[in-house]
Amino acid sequence: ERERLTVLALLAAFALHTMSNSLQGQSGDGTYGGLFFTPNLQGDTEVIAGLVEKRQTLLQEISNLQATVNELQRASLTTASAAALPAVPEVPPPAVPPPSGLGLVSEAPSAPAAAFLPVDVSPPSPPPPLPPPAAVPAAAASAAQLISRGDSWVFAGEPMPPNLADFPCALREFKKAQVTTSCELACRGDDSCARAKEVCSGYVECSHIVVNIARGEPLGGATVVLKKDSTKAIDNSRQLLHAAKWWGSNAMTTQTRPRIYIVASYGGCGSKMMAGWLSQLPGHVKQWVYHLHDRHPPDALRHMPKPPAPSMKSDFRTGRFPGGSKFKSDTPLVSDSDLDAYRVVYLYKDPVEAMVSRFGHGHCTHIQGDCGPSDAQFPKLDKYADMGQDRMRLNDHFNAFMRPSTLRNYPVVAINYHKLWDNLPAVMEAFGLPQEFVQKFPPRTETVRNDLTGKAEGNAAHTEKTRNGLKRMYSTILDDIRNNPAVRVV
Repeated sequence: ERERLTVLALLAAFALHTMSNSLQGQSGDGTYGGLFFTPNLQGDTEVIAGLVEKRQTLLQEISNLQATVNELQRASLTTASAAALPAVPEVPPPAVPPPSGLGLVSEAPSAPAAAFLPVDVSPPSPPPPLPPPAAVPAAAASAAQLISRGDSWVFAGEPMPPNLADFPCALREFKKAQVTTSCELACRGDDSCARAKEVCSGYVECSHIVVNIARGEPLGGATVVLKKDSTKAIDNSRQLLHAAKWWGSNAMTTQTRPRIYIVASYGGCGSKMMAGWLSQLPGHVKQWVYHLHDRHPPDALRHMPKPPAPSMKSDFRTGRFPGGSKFKSDTPLVSDSDLDAYRVVYLYKDPVEAMVSRFGHGHCTHIQGDCGPSDAQFPKLDKYADMGQDRMRLNDHFNAFMRPSTLRNYPVVAINYHKLWDNLPAVMEAFGLPQEFVQKFPPRTETVRNDLTGKAEGNAAHTEKTRNGLKRMYSTILDDIRNNPAVRVV
């Protein structure tokens, strides 16, 4: 009910704001000088005075409505069972160009809704933080308290919340690198199991910590499994997709047709898996597929001719995609009428995991980083993390696709790897593929690399110390991953 009232109040505020705009003079200070005159150029002072008074009344009503909205938000946030409301934007001061005459002012109240409800296709703002949890008795503090992001503990013998599901993580307690589909951790002698809290808070997916011992028991010898709430993992990607300016245009129709897919990433993001899966789709939905690491998406898309066939195995991650790793610069431009024959896809993932998966001088050259002359002079990953300098230029790579400095003539479908599998219907729709293909998409796996594998293999690059250094270096991308939806059209 609070959410409904909030929306109604905000709509009313924008309506009043639009009416107020229609009453503002060109001078911008509310004096209306030189605007409202009779045909004989004599100022109608009575009309002006009435309009000024009406404008002040409208502004006061806007202020009252804004205060009501803010109060509803605060009331909602103080109720534990209430969902967090999105931040309500402040109503900006009127800044719409003035009407051309008094007759237009009298028609302002009937302005269409579209005039004051622009569609915003930027990623949703994160909700305001919840208040800290109430203090708990010291004897149960290590187990019962909520941790930093609201992630909660479930102990042996307690009812399991519905809709909890596994997700894979690279820090699972394996002593050698291998594929996993879950995230199981040991508390390693720490009765508070702070490691589980820290790891969970670092994963977008994690919502619960499931413990194999009873509440109140020391956690030092416990094993925990990190879980996600599968219902909350479904976001508003489809609504944002339909609201995007490209949706339904000549460059992005809903028609099922053979398309050329260009899958780009900074590497280690599942882009080869995505390109491999797309490459084996039937001919009525796919022409051919490119897999690129190019850091320079062009402003205008050029034709991508048919490349040599990829070599593909049952594990799509092992495929090879000949045909070049960059966008074409020497072929004809794609006409506006042919843009829908292409889907440019940008897949991005936690750069810490990506770097542990794909790092080195060779890969640096693929993504056009600051690589130096040879592999011998390029640092190992643990040293790279200690240096704190983004020589791979992942930040620039990410921003080139996600925050372009110039306009492009084609859409980019940006896919958040960590939310991909929970929002496959939106992904299929953005790709122009039938919904039944959701069932054919490969399951998610991760390769375990952690302190244990690093020690067993003598590889300092796989340690959690290295990961922590990379987290600091790529904190901006990590924040975007947490806040961005599964699918966003850029």
